[in-house]
Amino acid sequence: MKNGPDCVQWLLIGGAPRSGTTLVFHLLKAHPAIAISNERQLLRKIRDHGTAAIQQQYLEVLTEEQRRQIRWVGEKIPEYYESNPDRLFQPSHYRIIHISRRPSAVIASMLERSRHARQGQDPRWSRWFGIMDALDTWLRAWQFALQQRGNPSFLHLKYEDILAHPRQQLDRMTRHLGLQPAPLDASMLASRASKPLDENATRQVAQHLGEAEQVWNLDLAELESRLGHLRPSWSSAPRRLKRRLLWLMSTNRSPNRLSTRSGDEPEPPH
Repeated sequence: MKNGPDCVQWLLIGGAPRSGTTLVFHLLKAHPAIAISNERQLLRKIRDHGTAAIQQQYLEVLTEEQRRQIRWVGEKIPEYYESNPDRLFQPSHYRIIHISRRPSAVIASMLERSRHARQGQDPRWSRWFGIMDALDTWLRAWQFALQQRGNPSFLHLKYEDILAHPRQQLDRMTRHLGLQPAPLDASMLASRASKPLDENATRQVAQHLGEAEQVWNLDLAELESRLGHLRPSWSSAPRRLKRRLLWLMSTNRSPNRLSTRSGDEPEPPH
């Protein structure tokens, strides 16, 4: 197989942070036709160096036998949609697998990471991340998925369906990529329960997400229909900008320096 931009395509795995993107990453990386990395600044590197150069970096670390099999390269990137990937890739040269998860579980996990960040235990997450930030983050991911309905390059899956029917959902993913079924490592399916939300957070989830929690066990297509009206709040973008600036100031960085980082230094936390 001759490798190059016309025969090796791009794969992005994403969704709101804490939605199960790591699980999908591990399930798919076992496939011999897929070479994906885990949050190594793919989109920033492509903006800086172009798709051809970064694709070659993926291929050159593989053996000749592996290169003959590879059809997809890419990355697991929660919140990939914030970087406008459609501006970086040709429409026919990339696919997205987007994961949605029960909002209370996602929000509880985000808030837990924020607590760890405030205790100095999680430098990759923002210590200024509160309940409204978590709600907006889930809503931005949900709204993006709804906007992509009908896009043949986009596959929307529900995390709980992957746990309940892993073989079926993994086959959906590989069919989306035009591949033969992937091997299934059942050991990847263990799920750690998030801490429950406190009373205030539970009340705010109900206030801003309406019936989402009560109906989440429905089929994903039905959820998309019933919850299609949900939108992030008007203050979502300003809050996100404020968190980014606070993080930059706390680490003595400037926005100009941010775009010239080298290596695999993490992006500003969520």
